[in-house]
Amino acid sequence: MRIALLIAALFVLVFPVRAWAFCEEPTTVSQLEEAAKKGEEAFANMDKETLLEQTTLAREEVLPCLGESLSPEAIAGFHRLMALEAFTRGNDERVISELHAARRLEPGYDLHVMVPNPGHKIHGLNTAASMVADGDAQTVYPPKGGYVLVAGVRNAPRYSKTPTIIQAYGPGDVLIETRYIQPGEALPQYQSREDWLSEQGVGGVDLTQPRGWYWSAAAVGVLAGSSYFYAQSQKAKYLDTSQPDTPETLAALPGYASRSKGFGVTSVALGSGAVALAGTGLVMQVRFGGSRQRDTLEVEVADGR
Repeated sequence: MRIALLIAALFVLVFPVRAWAFCEEPTTVSQLEEAAKKGEEAFANMDKETLLEQTTLAREEVLPCLGESLSPEAIAGFHRLMALEAFTRGNDERVISELHAARRLEPGYDLHVMVPNPGHKIHGLNTAASMVADGDAQTVYPPKGGYVLVAGVRNAPRYSKTPTIIQAYGPGDVLIETRYIQPGEALPQYQSREDWLSEQGVGGVDLTQPRGWYWSAAAVGVLAGSSYFYAQSQKAKYLDTSQPDTPETLAALPGYASRSKGFGVTSVALGSGAVALAGTGLVMQVRFGGSRQRDTLEVEVADGR
């Protein structure tokens, strides 16, 4: 099994495959725009069969095989085409989300150009599309050394309730794939968040650094100590016999006992956590030798020693 995985990994490294590598040839933005135009004409002529043919062509053949970047206007036209398909299938919710996506990209577009009849139901859905929420902003982590175009905008966030198109580019502006993403669909990630942050110079958390573990142990240790002393203070108040047995002092005793027990257990748990963190730091110190040793090693590797 390991050998098979190794061979597969080497194959991908030696023969990088684009998402459209199995297409007969890369498609163009003009082909996508032509499909949208024909779909709109079919909708106006109530030609459902042709409309569905054009929507399928645009979504399943042209879009995945694109060999060039999409403009916001071209993407808006695609979303309007998807809205027409959804309308034909009676899916008003999707009509609204697709028209909302189109309006965000091309807010000045007049839907009456596509559907002249002012009393058509789709105009009411278009009005509803202007009032729905975009959703939460979600980061798309691009390929290493590359970037993504989200709705035609470089490294923009994807909004969870809005359909969109994502184009991923590798080093050298090589288009890797074009994907149409629906609300609720899993967001593609081309590298981990940590790797992306490191690539941007922000840096991630280096778990091999013993110093971080020691500082964490110290912080948790302080919390453990604070919990212990508070537990002892509550215990002292519970055992204090110098106070007269008034209704108020008697009523307070259960609270003292409860807090003493609770914070005592908490102090033990936090203390154990501090010991575990310090132990992990010690292991990292022994295994990796700290940042100074690793920095020296990196210099030696860079010098070819």
